[in-house]
Amino acid sequence: MLFSILKANKAGLFGEENLCPVDVKDLEIYMQILKPVFVMSTDIQAKFSNISIIVPSVLMIVYGNLDRMICSEQYHDEFRKLLMKHIISKFDYELNSKIYLVASVLNVITHSWWKKRSFCISYFEKGLKFIREVVVGFKKINENEQLSESMNDMSLNEEVFPGQNQNSKEDDYDGLIGLKYFTRSSLNSVTETGEFSKKVEKEVFLFKSLISEKKITSTKTFWLNYSSELPNLYELSLRLLSILCTSSEAERFFSEAGRFDKNLLINQKNC
Repeated sequence: MLFSILKANKAGLFGEENLCPVDVKDLEIYMQILKPVFVMSTDIQAKFSNISIIVPSVLMIVYGNLDRMICSEQYHDEFRKLLMKHIISKFDYELNSKIYLVASVLNVITHSWWKKRSFCISYFEKGLKFIREVVVGFKKINENEQLSESMNDMSLNEEVFPGQNQNSKEDDYDGLIGLKYFTRSSLNSVTETGEFSKKVEKEVFLFKSLISEKKITSTKTFWLNYSSELPNLYELSLRLLSILCTSSEAERFFSEAGRFDKNLLINQKNC
């Protein structure tokens, strides 16, 4: 819509001889309502943005901006509420995703402008709560990858499965060699012993203390300073904060800013 208005203005469609069918004051209100969504869509596309900004941005746009707008006309207010509803529905997955919630919490430099907002507190707390589960989940993925590599190595390892042409005792085929191989391999899952979960819980506890007590000037600096004390959370931060926003997030913001065409606005005004 904003692009359309700019193009129309350049084409002289707002001159006295070519009056726009929508009142200029209405256009100003609609532009004010759409501006935060438009800014967010362009910001995602223009900068090196990762997934950690999605949840805070959606919450701030909907509840920190649109929800606090005061519209004098009912059809303006209906437009505002409809836009809020569509944004929340479009980003339902991210707002309920453990990965996105945890990523937003690990990006510590952003805490100051969203974590204490009344409409953000529950989301921030969910992110903290899910850290341990997400760390363990990624650890299991790593172990599965290592398991696959170990299986491939084992199938080619003559120590485990000696060839038929070798002179070996019958006992060599009773599985004991293979069992020993598995025992000393990466199949000893650290995530299933319970010790790993306890370590992660301790890291989460320390992380909560640090973000409450320390002055944070940079996400990068924070994780470099505490990488040895929070090794598993540090590793997770490297993973999640390196996942860039895809075009789909920007497109969803942009589609919400552009979905209300002239006919819909006129119809809302006539309701």
